[in-house]
Amino acid sequence: MPTEDCLVGPAEKFLSEDNPPCYHTVRFGDFKRIYNVVKLGSSLNLTTNLKNIQKEM
Repeated sequence: MPTEDCLVGPAEKFLSEDNPPCYHTVRFGDFKRIYNVVKLGSSLNLTTNLKNIQKEM
């Protein structure tokens, strides 16, 4: 696993004017924090949806 300060991003050799990057370079630590927030948000939405479904039953 990369270190927290390791930069991750698209490989330069695959980029061009016709093929721009789809995402920007970030530190691995920042990526993990963003991923965990999105994952947590999805989990919270799923939990809320399940609670709403149970109320309707």
